[in-house]
Amino acid sequence: MIGVIGSQHFSNNLIQELKSCIDIKIVTTNLKDPQLSQKAEDCEIIHYIFSPLVTLGGLRTVKALKKMKKKIIVHWIGTDILNATTKFKSRFIVKRYKGLVDAHLTHSSRMVKELGTIGISCRELPLPNFGLYELQELSPGKKVLVYLPDSAEDFFGKSIIDKVIDSFPDVHFMILPNSGNSYSDRPNVTCMSWAKDMEKIYLDTRVFIRLPAHDGLPSSVIEALSMGRYVIYSHDFPHCERADSAEEVIMKLPKLLGSSFTNIEGSKYVHSKYDKNKLKSQLIELYRSL
Repeated sequence: MIGVIGSQHFSNNLIQELKSCIDIKIVTTNLKDPQLSQKAEDCEIIHYIFSPLVTLGGLRTVKALKKMKKKIIVHWIGTDILNATTKFKSRFIVKRYKGLVDAHLTHSSRMVKELGTIGISCRELPLPNFGLYELQELSPGKKVLVYLPDSAEDFFGKSIIDKVIDSFPDVHFMILPNSGNSYSDRPNVTCMSWAKDMEKIYLDTRVFIRLPAHDGLPSSVIEALSMGRYVIYSHDFPHCERADSAEEVIMKLPKLLGSSFTNIEGSKYVHSKYDKNKLKSQLIELYRSL
């Protein structure tokens, strides 16, 4: 039995993909769960989605499970890497106790390199959770989708986005998830707090912009590329335009908006790289090897 510890979203998605292939269940979504060890009793392998090693509380759960002779997999996903590489206490715990983990995994080669800077030998193996859309022709008009959550506007480059919006008054920007309180005076901006049908939104845009200061492997970038949309991203990623300043975005956006062709190579890449069946097979093979 594989036991999963992580957020409800990631845990449920992983179990949904694997339950027909292997015995798997959610142990808990809360590292402070007093019944964690009891719930994990029938599991041979514990798969953490998000590293528990960045906090003392998380470390205690790993130690308890190792005493129960459990194999431990840690899937590093983003913020945990940021904490481990920038916060002294987290970095100390990770470097000292990394050996308690039987397999360190993460989503991309960039994240493998980040973890390597603190001595973590990590395998690139994305979770089989990414939604992929069929390649679609670019929509008419000049429409740009921007990821800019209210809760972390500065972290996701609001100052850059604002300059870009002001530089292209003839371009329509759709911003989500965002209440729009900061953009009520901009006629070329539409904000959405939540979207039920992301496929329709990607279909209606030509370019997707995501500019976080640090990132894991965002599903939004994968989804946009899968449909053949152009992506401006603040980190290196195949078939995306790299930009982390307003000047770079302003320079690159007109060419992408004016393109007559879809981002075919980007779509091919993500459909091959993040094929669910391939990723599921690799993960199940890892489980069986431990």
